[in-house]
Amino acid sequence: AGAGPGGSNRMHRFQSVDAGVATDSRLLQGGARRTARLKRRATVETPQVEEGRTDDGQKTVNQYVIFEELGRGAFGKVKRCFNKTDRTMYAVKIMKKSLLKKKRIGRFGNALQNVQKEVAIWKRLDHPNVVRLVEVVDDPEADKLYLFGEFVAGGSIMPDTKEADPYDEPAARALFCQLIDGLSYLHFEKVVHRDIKPGNLLISNDRTLKIADFGVANTFEGDKDVFRNSVGTAAFMAPEMTTGEVFSGKAVDVWACGITLYMMLHGRPPFMAPTLPQIYDQIQNKPIDFPPIAGKPVSEGAQDLIRLLLTRDAEARPTVEALRTHPYLGGLGTVPMRALPDKPIDREAMSEGEVEMGITVIHTFKQIVSAKRASIHMVTGARARLAASIQQVAASQWFFGSLAAKAAAHEADPRHMLEAVKAHRKDMKVYADAEKALAGDTGAAKTEDEEAEGEAD
Repeated sequence: AGAGPGGSNRMHRFQSVDAGVATDSRLLQGGARRTARLKRRATVETPQVEEGRTDDGQKTVNQYVIFEELGRGAFGKVKRCFNKTDRTMYAVKIMKKSLLKKKRIGRFGNALQNVQKEVAIWKRLDHPNVVRLVEVVDDPEADKLYLFGEFVAGGSIMPDTKEADPYDEPAARALFCQLIDGLSYLHFEKVVHRDIKPGNLLISNDRTLKIADFGVANTFEGDKDVFRNSVGTAAFMAPEMTTGEVFSGKAVDVWACGITLYMMLHGRPPFMAPTLPQIYDQIQNKPIDFPPIAGKPVSEGAQDLIRLLLTRDAEARPTVEALRTHPYLGGLGTVPMRALPDKPIDREAMSEGEVEMGITVIHTFKQIVSAKRASIHMVTGARARLAASIQQVAASQWFFGSLAAKAAAHEADPRHMLEAVKAHRKDMKVYADAEKALAGDTGAAKTEDEEAEGEAD
């Protein structure tokens, strides 16, 4: 499908999937229309995967027929697919768990944990301007993980890695109103996106904008939306993200909205340079200019809104809720804002356990055996690392200790590793945190293992 202004939404013709399912353009168009009016239902979690081929060689995953690639990222690819059961088009994100486990994120985590967090967040969300997660297929005996989500036929509103044709102002304003609607909902539900940009904003055939890609999103409790690690795309980063200090996740989302609106009107971001330090310098210091577009000036209302969004003082930057009443968005009345829910999703702050269960573990006998073997391998590897570098083990002990206690309470005692670390690094705060986590998790892990084995029996 074509992306952004001037793009063409092309529907390809396919041969039949099987004797009972035709995949010509009429079926595909009908499926695409159904994606715009999908009824909300809980995310399905499927612990088995059956891969195959149709008579004409098209790959299948359970009830889905997999078609062409829509995009590709660092950890996987996204393809279009057709569900033969409900006769609806979806998009599937396909990742290899073995590669995700190898990719380290920070000092302690890996990419698979990031995906688990993404799923745990994505499952909560229900808004017309947010792409919906439909099904998670995670077979413990298979390497591939499948996330089936809503298919948005128009692709991204425009590319964010190069200059593009701008939108006319009424169209940009209409789409931006929907972005503020969707982001208001996310912040209301205590979710910060942290990577708002045109490439993560999709547009359907009926011109509905949908926020996508929660790979670096995070949740917060109360008003404590404070983060330190800078993630996202450099040209969309707020000034406070370039200094290494803590920052508000909601405030950086608002800043990224300002860069996005500027791009929609001008076809390029306001801060462009060949090197990262130069981009950061522009973000912190360069005045914002508004050159005419095809000889027409940008309206005063749009300029005022963008300047507000790009307020360099994060504390003075407006909240997304306050933006809903800005005259440029709400005063003209042509794009009404949706009312927010009466109250957020009924939940407690996302815990470590909830993140781990973002992809629900289905206990089977084979899975238990696999977990036991993996845990023994993990403990053996941890001991080897201890002998090689006691400092490295101390830094990562909370991670390995917690996982080993949960997965291998009966085979190995990670407290032996903790005692070794304690003897050499008594003054490390990381150890104290790991000791507390181990004490709280060991009993729960034993109970979980016993329950899992009981279910398997």
